[in-house]
Amino acid sequence: MNHGGVEENVRLTTGNKIYTVDTPAVKAYYKKSNIVHYCSDLNDVLASTPAITKVALYGPKENMLHMADYAKNLDFWSDLGTTKFPYHSSGNYRLDVADRNINKGNAVKSIYSTLQPPFGYVCIGNGENDISMFKQAIDNGMIIGVMEDSPQSVKDEMKAYVHSKRKR
Repeated sequence: MNHGGVEENVRLTTGNKIYTVDTPAVKAYYKKSNIVHYCSDLNDVLASTPAITKVALYGPKENMLHMADYAKNLDFWSDLGTTKFPYHSSGNYRLDVADRNINKGNAVKSIYSTLQPPFGYVCIGNGENDISMFKQAIDNGMIIGVMEDSPQSVKDEMKAYVHSKRKR
């Protein structure tokens, strides 16, 4: 975090927790969330929390495009979108970065087998990293929501997968 970035514009997630710094702007943004854990130094979180699955960065589009290129060169998955942080009119962008080998399908399978939700679950996503999650949900007879802004390749793959399951 000490290479020129603004720590307030970084989030670390484990899937069920979001770690961020304790500033008024961040607290105002997450005031209704109960999964946010505030800390004074994200370096400490990185050093002590091996289960970090995703890093989210916030800032001007040019900076996020630069970081997306950097992540791509390191062979990480990334997804760029807009954000309302720190406030609606900020015009900031969000870049999610994760290991390319993260498998959301395995996570859904584990959660489903552990919790056994009586009414099932819905999986919603918009990227290539969501395909394994979508397939696991379909295999369990659950509902998926492929977002409108998803790449056409994701929409096509999921359409083909659903049709292949119907033929059986």
